[in-house]
Amino acid sequence: MIQRVLGIPPKRTDRALVTYLNEEEMHDALLAAPDRATRIGRRDHALLLLALETGLRVSELTALTCGTVHLDTGAHVRCHGKGRKERITPLRRQTRALLHTWLTERAGAPTAPLFPGPTGQPLSRDAVRRLVERHVATAAVTCPSLSGKTVSPHTLRHKLRHDPSPPRRRRRDHRPLARTLFWGSDPVLMCSVTRGEIRWLSVLLPIVRCAPM
Repeated sequence: MIQRVLGIPPKRTDRALVTYLNEEEMHDALLAAPDRATRIGRRDHALLLLALETGLRVSELTALTCGTVHLDTGAHVRCHGKGRKERITPLRRQTRALLHTWLTERAGAPTAPLFPGPTGQPLSRDAVRRLVERHVATAAVTCPSLSGKTVSPHTLRHKLRHDPSPPRRRRRDHRPLARTLFWGSDPVLMCSVTRGEIRWLSVLLPIVRCAPM
């Protein structure tokens, strides 16, 4: 009987295509949508850029505090991800500069949420979803291709898988070296490593090896 049950073929179902954003949709449209003349707009812009670059989950983004962002040599954000694993995700120069500006304006304590809501508490998952939908609708006015896509906070994570960096920086694959440094334990950390970032990967190595498992 067990063999007969195991022999039943699995049911075939249609799989929806994974939506992702290209460079024009991300940088020329979505990141330009928030009104940076307002504090909320600057917060949203920083959140979107960080989400696109790091591939953090919504729960990880909303749990970030001012103290989890490190902007010295080897700039990175530290968070607890799925499975309660501590993750360290590197930051590029543009994001580092933007977060420095936001942290200066934010002027929060190390334990204060990095992206607070109106009451000063961390943004909820629904708040982040509405934030993304609002800015996608604004961006679709100048980028019609966004109108045909269902974009959610989870969609921003697929940017790293489908379009990890501009073509001019995809000259050499340094992921093998990164896997050697970090034991390949975090695919999200590996997927956007470029030549210029290898310099400070060795700086992060002692931090990762000493982090509690």
